[in-house]
Amino acid sequence: MTVQAQYAAKRVTPAEAIRNVHNGDTIVVPTGVAEPPALLNALSEHRRDFRDVKVSQILAVRKFGYLDPSTAEHVRHVAYFFSGASRPGFKEGVGDFYPSYFSEMPISPRSQHWSRTTRLCSKWACPPSDRFRKPSASTSPT
Repeated sequence: MTVQAQYAAKRVTPAEAIRNVHNGDTIVVPTGVAEPPALLNALSEHRRDFRDVKVSQILAVRKFGYLDPSTAEHVRHVAYFFSGASRPGFKEGVGDFYPSYFSEMPISPRSQHWSRTTRLCSKWACPPSDRFRKPSASTSPT
């Protein structure tokens, strides 16, 4: 089976993708323009179905429906860097702020603070690609 066929077989709608989210999960969202609005809108629409889900992100571009004071116990935003989209939510008490250095971000999801991490966005929003893999020693130019 080709990579494209495998991708097509695994592809689901945003509403189907969020069924993989469980109470207590932390969803790590790509930053800036990599933010997946379809998935975050689906999460926002179903936010009352969850309890204690956190959406962790360095730089939120848009304000989504889950940034809602009446549903903060269901889905809560965790910001590593404030933006115009996340700052009002923090002021309203629907978000948390974890100051950190960007260079530490790759190790943060493996820290003891998060018991289970769901990586929704990168896994389901983008097809697999070999384009950005590091070349092996045998294929590197000399």
